[in-house]
Amino acid sequence: MEDSKNDKPLDIKESSWAHAGVMTGRLLDGKYATARSAGNYLAGLNGVTGTFQGQHISGTTYMKLAGAYEQQRLTSRNAARILTFGTSFGPAPYYGEIPYSGRMILKGIHSLSRVGNPLNATEAQQIISNAKNLGLPIESNLKGLQGLEITGQWGGIPHFKVGNVHIPIEKGLDKVLKF
Repeated sequence: MEDSKNDKPLDIKESSWAHAGVMTGRLLDGKYATARSAGNYLAGLNGVTGTFQGQHISGTTYMKLAGAYEQQRLTSRNAARILTFGTSFGPAPYYGEIPYSGRMILKGIHSLSRVGNPLNATEAQQIISNAKNLGLPIESNLKGLQGLEITGQWGGIPHFKVGNVHIPIEKGLDKVLKF
């Protein structure tokens, strides 16, 4: 979650990627999105594929943390209340996050359904190019690209990583993608 906060590495609305500001448009899942919307999408994806205090969390828990952050109530104590008791600082589905941001955060959270619809070569290469342009770390190992890892939640699924976000890809792209 930390990397998705304002002025952190995944805050793409403030990066060179958004050369015309927060309303800079780029392709995201085949549709144009503003840098602000793309950043919220990435925050949601990061929230459910990364860790918070060393633990993987659900999309609902991440949304509650995002809502607390938006309400300026994300303290250590409140984070513990969210993780332990499910406390929220607003009603579902955004739990305190504003609807504009909440919609794209939820799209990012639900993008894990991409595992059943992995990126093709063109889409994956665009992600790699964007990550390079943003200066984000890319991790690609042959076993991961081929889906031959046998441990962890990504075992058996061809993928690479941008930062701590796993990106599922079609089988056979290990010989095609250029990192």
